[in-house]
Amino acid sequence: MNSVTYDILTQRIKRLGNLPAMPSILARLCETLSQKSNQIDIQHVVQEISYDKSLAAQCLRLANSALFRQRGEVSSVREAVFALGLWRIRDLAFSSSLPLMFANLKSTIGKEVFWRHALGTARPHICACHQGNGISP
Repeated sequence: MNSVTYDILTQRIKRLGNLPAMPSILARLCETLSQKSNQIDIQHVVQEISYDKSLAAQCLRLANSALFRQRGEVSSVREAVFALGLWRIRDLAFSSSLPLMFANLKSTIGKEVFWRHALGTARPHICACHQGNGISP
């Protein structure tokens, strides 16, 4: 890397300031859910979700929604994990935690533009991963 490029990158990094830290619940869930599905300890996922009351409540609310409700009321986090599935649990954890991380971040672009771009760039990558190339999203 030449010195001009290095200087430009250094200046841009300094202007970023402090980036928010990922919530610990999200980091632990991400680590657990990134394993192969047959190696994931469901009880560990339930336990991690139970530590975060807000996430647990969101899981229960979604599991009891008309879209996912099956036979009766889902009354435990464990039942909610089984009703929603691991992919939806992961998506719910990210969608509820990430906006809080960036809430106080000073930015030159609007939040709606940021999230629209983030979702728009994530979608093709997820589709590519599902086309059988062996990479999980």
